[in-house]
Amino acid sequence: MTNLNPLVLILALHFGLILAYLGICLLTGRTCLRREHLFPIVLIPIFGLLIGLGILISQWAGRTNKQSVDMEDMHLGGDIYWRSLQKPQKNIEVVPLEEAIHLDDFSIRRRILLNALFADPYKHIQVLMVARHNEDAETAHYAATTIEKIQRDFQMEIQRYAAYLKQHPNDMQILTAYISVLEKYIHSGLLGKQMVERQRRILQQLLDQKLLNHPNDKPMLLKKLRNNLALKEYGSCLEISHKLVTGWPSDEDSWIESLRTSVEAKDQMLFDEVVAGIENSDIVWSKQGRDQMQYWLEGSSF
Repeated sequence: MTNLNPLVLILALHFGLILAYLGICLLTGRTCLRREHLFPIVLIPIFGLLIGLGILISQWAGRTNKQSVDMEDMHLGGDIYWRSLQKPQKNIEVVPLEEAIHLDDFSIRRRILLNALFADPYKHIQVLMVARHNEDAETAHYAATTIEKIQRDFQMEIQRYAAYLKQHPNDMQILTAYISVLEKYIHSGLLGKQMVERQRRILQQLLDQKLLNHPNDKPMLLKKLRNNLALKEYGSCLEISHKLVTGWPSDEDSWIESLRTSVEAKDQMLFDEVVAGIENSDIVWSKQGRDQMQYWLEGSSF
């Protein structure tokens, strides 16, 4: 035994350790090594084992949190125009929905649109408005049908709130929900100019009803101010603006909406008062608030 070639001993030890590891893997049914690791581990004596040991230690120490991906599982499907390399079970969309409607391949475009719009049609109303004029008849039909359904759902929900509120006029929780739904409908982009104004008149009545019971409800005052500005009823806007800066002098929303009111109403005197009030008040500004204030300051023209 002492005369055995050291190389034979090394090879025997090498393959013995490999067989022992394989036996452990068969018994436990688990291994941290991937298939591409096996060739260098088996074919390179000793150093291959050291490589495998390093991989195992790294995995056990939790230093590699990445998901193992086998190259043969990666593939380019038939949709290489819009999809990057992906695993078949992930189905990752990489084309923005706004750009999907301009793809030349009808089948790809249709599939992207239908999958995304079916999942959350309200989120993509603006895309639907464009897609309903698409040259692909099926895409255009689906978009038009979906828009009609969204409008019908809005109308039915509004009718339910109106009917319930007629029987329970003092239910402030339902009134608040009704206001929220109506605002969402107004800003959806589904309505024409005349219909928007009609819905804003209804919203105006609901806000007055809410403020009659809660006159110092700041969120409702802000909603009323913005709605009246859209209706160009500047007289009432000036009153609400004064109430906001008087009641909540440290709130950035009070000053931003007052500044907006002065600009849209083209009231130079109010504009100067608001600017002076901003300079003299202890307001805690957010970045978004500062950006909005700067927007109205720069957009002022009298």
